[in-house]
Amino acid sequence: MFAPRSHLPVLCMALILAMAACDSDGPTASTPQLAKGKGQGSPPSKLITVTPVYTSFPSPLDLEGGSFSYDIDITNGHQEAAEIWVDVRLEQGGLLTDPATSRRLDTFHVDCGLADGVLPRNSTCHMTRTGSATNTSDGFGTLVVGSATMATFWYQGYSNPVRLGFTYRGVNLTQ
Repeated sequence: MFAPRSHLPVLCMALILAMAACDSDGPTASTPQLAKGKGQGSPPSKLITVTPVYTSFPSPLDLEGGSFSYDIDITNGHQEAAEIWVDVRLEQGGLLTDPATSRRLDTFHVDCGLADGVLPRNSTCHMTRTGSATNTSDGFGTLVVGSATMATFWYQGYSNPVRLGFTYRGVNLTQ
């Protein structure tokens, strides 16, 4: 039995979230953008993943406690990619795709030894970054002490960004 067409977007999202819940580090989904190939062979794909090193974050995160350093790995499984940037946010309330509160923890262009935002082909770029859990950062709503979600999104393009993937991880905020 097939679902009516009007239910397909909801069913697709439920399937994606169900599959993501199987990840050992928390819900994760990756949506690589496929580039159209020319000539023979299969089209190349940009297999870019971003993995915060969660053990490098303070646990729990201190809300309004100042900045801290953390590590993050950006992996490119294919061709060189330009204009790659990452947005790490703290979210609370609402739905996973529509939080009631979302505040920037850190946003940056990748810096992997080439030009600004360029990710070398077939590489893993390890970066140490600085972030902060604060209500004064860009975003909306008010973060409160308690459970939150660390949402990491990665994009390609500065003027017209395309989201390449995302990860979610539960965190605890204290004060």
